[in-house]
This record gives sequence, structure tokens and C-alpha cells, in this order.
Amino acid sequence: HIIGAEALIRWFHPERGFIAPNEFIPLAEKTGRIHTLSWWVIDEALKHCHIFDNEGLTLSIAINLSVRDITNMDMPSLLKQKLNLANLQSHHLSVEVTESGILENDMAALHVLNELQAMGIKIAIDDFGTGQSSLAYLKKLPVSELKIDQTFIRSLCESKSDKEIVKACIRLGQILNMTVTAEGVENEDTLNILNRFGCDIAQGYHIAKPLNAKDFIAFATQWQKTKVNFALP
Repeated sequence: HIIGAEALIRWFHPERGFIAPNEFIPLAEKTGRIHTLSWWVIDEALKHCHIFDNEGLTLSIAINLSVRDITNMDMPSLLKQKLNLANLQSHHLSVEVTESGILENDMAALHVLNELQAMGIKIAIDDFGTGQSSLAYLKKLPVSELKIDQTFIRSLCESKSDKEIVKACIRLGQILNMTVTAEGVENEDTLNILNRFGCDIAQGYHIAKPLNAKDFIAFATQWQKTKVNFALP
């Protein structure tokens, strides 16, 4: 079943055409405009939470926060205000942060993440396995979900070492009582392997490519009519 969606930002410029996120997000971070961009995404996510609810879809929306966002001490209180104004509960949103993003300023980031967790917002480590966090550091983070990076998932069917890495990540998540999500699932065989390994959630093109809100509602409504034993963020 579908349990939620991830908010992905795309830029279709009237003159330059499609501009990939890896082209404009770093510029937004460098110039300090990332805060404006992040709040726009959050506002859109909250708006779509209402739309999904009205369509009978009880889903959470995951938003990605940058290093600047998770070191902004005002982030938790401002986000709480927006949730209250939108008349939404904290479970409607979850937050994704990268390992490297937390490590760049760990004390400030830890404070903000603890505040978000206290509000009831779930926190996920994105691209897990590509950063440099130690297990000692991982256990003190207020994290409820590990998202295994697609680097290890896309060659899961062919690579024995990737199978062992993914199994280890899933087992680690289980030990730490975290939900484990696999990113980059692109075929049925990969999905079946992950299911056999005990992975909780799958995300990737095999399930659906990024969709606008209207198409997502149609997709999610149709999916709910089928019997599938794997979940999708």
C-alpha cells in the first residue's frame, strides 16, 4: 500500500526548459536563498496534504531539508506555526536530512532535529551509506527512518557485495528500531529481494516516476484497489 509521498522540486523555465535540481539547489544554498525555497516547498506540501485528505488519501509528505535549514534555530517554531495555520497534525509531514548535512554542524543540527522530533515529526536519514557518520553518532540522533542510497539498490540483483551491504543496513535499522526504506527500486526482481530481506518501504521508478499532484492522486487511488504487500513513500 502507499503510505506517503516525497516532495520533489522541479524547475521548468519558460526559456531554458527543464533545469535539474542539482543545478539550482547548490546555488540556492550558496546564496542563502535556500530558506525561501524550502519554505515554499513546505507550504506546497501542506497544501497538498489537504488535497490528498479530501480525496480520501491519508498520506504523509516527506520534505528534504538542507544544511542551512537544520541549523536554523527558528525552523521548529516556524514549522509548528505553519502546521497550526494549516490545521494539520505533525504526522502529515516527515523530514529527510543527509548524513553529511548533519555532520557539517552537528550540535546545531542535533538541537533542531530534537525539537522537530518533540513536535511529532518523523525524521529520516537520506542517502544512508554514502556519508561518514559513525554508529556511535547514529544512535544518538532522533531518527526513525533510514533510507538506503540507490547506489546500493540499483545493482542489487547482480552484486553480491551490495546484497550484503543492504542486508546489513536493514539489520542495523531493525536493531535501532528504525523503519528502513530502499531508494532507487527500478524492477520487480529488486523489489522481491528487498521484500525477502525484510525491508519496510520501497521507493523508485518501478513503483512510479515523479508525478504532479493530479496524476499522483489518480495513481494512488488506483493502487489502493490492488493487493500489494509492499509500501511506497
